[in-house]
Amino acid sequence: MKNRSIDSYIVSKGRNNNLDIFRFTLATLVVYSHSYWITGTEDGTESLRVMMFFIISGFFISASYNRLNNLKSYFKARALRIFPALILVVLLTVFLLGPLVTTLQAGDYLTNYQTYHYLKTLLLFDIQYDLPGLFENNPETLVVNGSIWTIYPEALYYIVVGILGFSKILNKQIVLFLFILTHILYFIQFPIGHLYIGFFRYFLAGMLFYQFKDKIPLHYSLFLLSGIGMYVGYLTEHFADFFVFFGTYMVFYFIYVPKIKLAFSRQLGNYSYGVFLFGYPIQQTIALLYGDGMTPLLNFVIAMPIAILCAFVSWNLVEKRALAMKDKPIKSIVPTFSFRKQWKKVG
Repeated sequence: MKNRSIDSYIVSKGRNNNLDIFRFTLATLVVYSHSYWITGTEDGTESLRVMMFFIISGFFISASYNRLNNLKSYFKARALRIFPALILVVLLTVFLLGPLVTTLQAGDYLTNYQTYHYLKTLLLFDIQYDLPGLFENNPETLVVNGSIWTIYPEALYYIVVGILGFSKILNKQIVLFLFILTHILYFIQFPIGHLYIGFFRYFLAGMLFYQFKDKIPLHYSLFLLSGIGMYVGYLTEHFADFFVFFGTYMVFYFIYVPKIKLAFSRQLGNYSYGVFLFGYPIQQTIALLYGDGMTPLLNFVIAMPIAILCAFVSWNLVEKRALAMKDKPIKSIVPTFSFRKQWKKVG
């Protein structure tokens, strides 16, 4: 039987794939991974989740531009996905969580310049991680939300896709060229933006798979070979480098090939971004209240249901309503954004 390509799965399955389950699983693993940092134990597998995050992002963001084929619509869609939930978590962190758990007097906290300086996090490129008097004695000292650092490189990569699409060069040849160039810059340890260049390899791997989606077969034998390749990478201490190739294949095999049926899987995918954003400050607060001796597993078990609840509220009050505005004129977005109206729908 002829092997089916990624494109054939996209055509036949549409949105009936495992992406939502995969996204929520990644968000859950992020919270689990952070439970180690927050309780004072290093977790060496965190970068694996970041790599998979950028891989699927590169693929589906390329698909987004291809579908919209318009720079204005593309950036509006991306902004409406990133910023509403981010604004919500930043405002709640500064003006609700901060006054409740700071070691300062409420008045001193609310008049401190650094409190409002934290709002610059919304600009993405100059993220502040601490707030006055928060988590000073936690094992992960002073870090309020360690998850959001990935949003900055993600936004940079979005811009790259937008520029390539607008320039009519978002094609196989250019993406392959950038993929090779990025690897060269990474391995010669180019001194500027080395971390972002390193993760751009994974984003580009996702982009490359999208460009060649009609050529890349998805078959269990190649999946098994990719697993062997990953094991070789582990043995040779080049796991991250091997993952760009073999791991990317395994990610898309899992998303498209297995038939995983969960009635609520779509909702899980909707909540993944909220879990990602809210998880860290919730975990830090739990560690603060619990005190010494908290295990990573206990931190995770307590934090995860709360993170899901916050994600549920964020999705229904903010994110879903924001995404519904993708086809509306920009000037109509702010006046029509009503929390009260949306709360009535949820309640």
